[in-house]
Amino acid sequence: VRAAVVVAALAGGVFGSLEKMRPFEKRCFSGAQPMDDVAPCVMMLSAEGSLGCAQCADELDAPLVYLTAIEELDLFLRRNTSEADQNYLRVVMIPLSLFVNPQATLLMQEYPGRVAAALVDISSTGQGTENPIPYPPVESFSPASPYPNRQYTTTPNSTYAWNPFATAIDQRILPFNMFFVNGTVATELRTLSFRFLESRFSEEVTFPRQIIQSRGQMWSCAANTSKQCLDESTCLPVGSHSVYSIVGDVPPGREVISVSAPFDSNAFVHNNFAYGATNEAIAAAALLVAAESFYSYRASAGASLPLRRTPVFLLFDTEAYGFAGSKRFLHDVQNFTCEVELDISAGLIGCRVPYMPSLQFTKLKDKTWTVDIDVAQLGNAALNGDLSGSYYLHMLNETEDDAFVREQIMAAFGAILTDSSVNSAQVGLPPITSQAFELAFEGRVPAAFIGDFDAEFRNPYYHAMFDNITELSENQFEAACSVARGLSQSLIRLAYADYETAATVNCSLVSELLDCLVGNFTDCSLAQQFLDDNTYAVLAPDTASTNYAFNFQPLPITTNTQVEWVAKAAFLESFVGYYNAINQTRIRCSTFQDCVPVALEANNNFSRINAEDALNVQCFNHECVVTNSWFHPAYGTAIISRNEDSSLFTVDEQANAQQPAWTESLWDSDLGFCSFTQDSYSYQVSILLIGLALWPLCGIFPLMHWILARKARKRESEELPKPV
Repeated sequence: VRAAVVVAALAGGVFGSLEKMRPFEKRCFSGAQPMDDVAPCVMMLSAEGSLGCAQCADELDAPLVYLTAIEELDLFLRRNTSEADQNYLRVVMIPLSLFVNPQATLLMQEYPGRVAAALVDISSTGQGTENPIPYPPVESFSPASPYPNRQYTTTPNSTYAWNPFATAIDQRILPFNMFFVNGTVATELRTLSFRFLESRFSEEVTFPRQIIQSRGQMWSCAANTSKQCLDESTCLPVGSHSVYSIVGDVPPGREVISVSAPFDSNAFVHNNFAYGATNEAIAAAALLVAAESFYSYRASAGASLPLRRTPVFLLFDTEAYGFAGSKRFLHDVQNFTCEVELDISAGLIGCRVPYMPSLQFTKLKDKTWTVDIDVAQLGNAALNGDLSGSYYLHMLNETEDDAFVREQIMAAFGAILTDSSVNSAQVGLPPITSQAFELAFEGRVPAAFIGDFDAEFRNPYYHAMFDNITELSENQFEAACSVARGLSQSLIRLAYADYETAATVNCSLVSELLDCLVGNFTDCSLAQQFLDDNTYAVLAPDTASTNYAFNFQPLPITTNTQVEWVAKAAFLESFVGYYNAINQTRIRCSTFQDCVPVALEANNNFSRINAEDALNVQCFNHECVVTNSWFHPAYGTAIISRNEDSSLFTVDEQANAQQPAWTESLWDSDLGFCSFTQDSYSYQVSILLIGLALWPLCGIFPLMHWILARKARKRESEELPKPV
């Protein structure tokens, strides 16, 4: 018993000491996936070069230094030291308030020799916070350029500045890893680091010290352009899939009208923080509400009227990267040729070589396109609640057709819309999707853009991490609903020539849709409602709030590896697919398998139809619907496949400068960093030697226990009475 008490006391002391050592244990934080602990800046490439962040070594260890002022950072980076001297390498942690100073990244780009890696505390105060959504420490900040995507527009040489809040820091390349950490992680790192330092900024090599180990190499470090990294298979095209939805059919002689919106966004750390709440997401929400409104009209007043023009709803991915989604779609409409079709008799729809989920879009080839009405940047108008004259109509040409379209749109939107004062003939259209229509149709199709700005952007956080759900309010919801009403009214006037009936709009949908697009997708009740049970169960847990375009792979590959890449697109397709359905069968379903008989019937058992006539049957809104709503690849038109499976790519050497070729580097699966306490090397050696010296003593206690136990047993045996 006495021995047990002694052992318990010793064990308690040992484990108590171990508990005190836990803060100094090595802890690792992953940044390989959008929903991991930290958010990494990664390397991007185009036909012109590279930008972003790129560590080109497997691992880099260095002490952590915390700098809060631009003067401290300047002094630290400019110190004249040898780049080969590892004693002067540091992992630099800065608060968000310093990161938004464009001088900070400029200094780190010009003087990177002392930086092993960089950490940014995204809590605005730098004091730590549980909120994972960055809150702006400044009134305006945009990492984008003054004329975003300028080289891909009709005016590639323009010096006009559309974005007055531009810092252009996303055009720089930093030769080290940069991680954005939440306030909780940042506070822990600072606490451990300051424990050993009298001040937060010290050049002395003292021990013990807190070490940060930056992990994860960018695979495209040796590449200079997208072509080089694609040929070396160290990167993937930026982009996933757009969504198009054709209302009914496109018979010969009928014109086409389209409404379009982007649903991808961008940010300096796009894999995690490209929300685009008041920029792209609110435009996508307005388009979806317009689709529901137009459906209500078709089911009521429009049911007795002939359809004069076929409406097409277009939700484009990868618009932030050279309008890649819209350019790819319009290019394919005019030029796509299927070399190897899938076996339509077996119910396999689309094209195998080159990959294409459906050929329905080919029905739009050579059609007369009356107009495309594009919407984006809707959330910074009428913040005081007064919508009069809050939105602007931008159109480039002034033909007779343009005048007719302008008249109908202005009448549909009413007092909230005014003509832009910008001389489009001189300046050109803003950098939005309408640019793709102007280039694709060479000005033959009126391209109308509606946004909340006239001569320059009004979004102070254009393509910044701060354009998130915290920027949305009832005023924005009301404004988006008004735009949705204008879109629906425009379609009623142009598709049915109905100039009397007023569109009815379900405004409550706006906030619900934005909760899905920039909020927590797991809690998105509309996604749960419109997606079939199996799809929702797969998508919901792993889909981040970011609206970055991610990377392109054909759907069969994506759905088996990175299904979250198409989560938002799947939701958008289910929503517009239901409301634009050719036939809402009223047959209830939980999964697509419940709709297989409907698919066989709708497509004549797939036995005697052409691939371009194959209809899409899905389980949307828990109902089997026959619809012309499909995915479409959304990556740069300068990128072409170099194998039959469309899983390997290269850059077309015949592509012109207005064709985007954006790619994202692949990286090591352990991308992130570790934190641990490091003692001096002499101290570590001393501890090792003492440990080795004490090791033999470890056997004394069990030996003594064995000897004492043996003596006790011997004594007990001697005291026992001997048998007679």
